[in-house]
Amino acid sequence: MENQNTKYPGFVIFGQGRSGSNLLRTLLNSHPMIQCDNELFNPGRLAQKSKFDRFVIRTFPINYIHNMQKRADAEIYGFKLFPFHHKNAGGIVKKLYLQGWKIIHIERRNILKQIFSGIIGSITQKFIRRDENSSPDQIYQIAFEEVIYEYNRRKTLLTTEFEVLSGIGNYCSVIYEDELRDPKKWNETIGRVFHFIGIEPVVVKSSILITDPRPDSERIENFDEIIHSLNEAGYSKVVEDYYKYL
Repeated sequence: MENQNTKYPGFVIFGQGRSGSNLLRTLLNSHPMIQCDNELFNPGRLAQKSKFDRFVIRTFPINYIHNMQKRADAEIYGFKLFPFHHKNAGGIVKKLYLQGWKIIHIERRNILKQIFSGIIGSITQKFIRRDENSSPDQIYQIAFEEVIYEYNRRKTLLTTEFEVLSGIGNYCSVIYEDELRDPKKWNETIGRVFHFIGIEPVVVKSSILITDPRPDSERIENFDEIIHSLNEAGYSKVVEDYYKYL
């Protein structure tokens, strides 16, 4: 089915992985007028395409996005975009914004929690959990050097995100800890996003569960050592924010 609708612009969920973007995407998909795709430019997704297709998609990203929008089965098409997905991710966001697309920025304040989630996700290759009966029980060892590397990488990406957003007059901000972590706040939060997109709210739901509900101190064998090392290395504010936003 080709979507010929031109009344509504598309939208982009812009931010970083392990920030609640999958939850946000599924909640938005509760609306019959919305089709929110996943990470269009994720290297893993593109790896499944031919070398020629990858070249065309990376060279002409806006054309690719519009083609995906035309093929959507709903009136309003959206997708997720992270800064590492494309060398000109910021330029893509700005160009879409100028074309009338809505920009939704998702952020997680607890960067250390986000780092742990990202590292463990890369180990298990499990980023979504839907089955209540599946309880993760693996114990992990995480190198302190990897935590520092990921911290610096994510801080750099966050700086890039806000540099892009500073050039955009109007965007919708969603903070995971304040607006998504508690299911009781979903309808209020997503209702605000629906209004931002320009449509009437509906009741939302999601089958996504927290990937690993265990405390980090239980699933990370050297958790205390990492916290101690962070404090010793001058990252006490990171530790403070970790406990503040749990």
